[in-house]
Amino acid sequence: MAAIRHEIVINAAPTRIWDVLADVGAVHERLLPGRVVDTRIEGSERFLTFPDGHVIEGDAFRAALPRQRVSERSCVARRASRGSSPPP
Repeated sequence: MAAIRHEIVINAAPTRIWDVLADVGAVHERLLPGRVVDTRIEGSERFLTFPDGHVIEGDAFRAALPRQRVSERSCVARRASRGSSPPP
């Protein structure tokens, strides 16, 4: 399985960062406002809608707080057809 590892420095308290990451249904409001326009959870899947209509679908994102580890997998990207709104 392919993996991406990305490290960044954030000027905020760790508890604040993990609170935002753990709020998996509010990516469009708390983590990436403006870059993601909608977040939808259906069962164990999460759908992120971007301003251009692309939708990323994947297993519900998990933030493991004790180990401070984040994981998401099984991503599929699709785009709404021209003239239609993004998928519900």
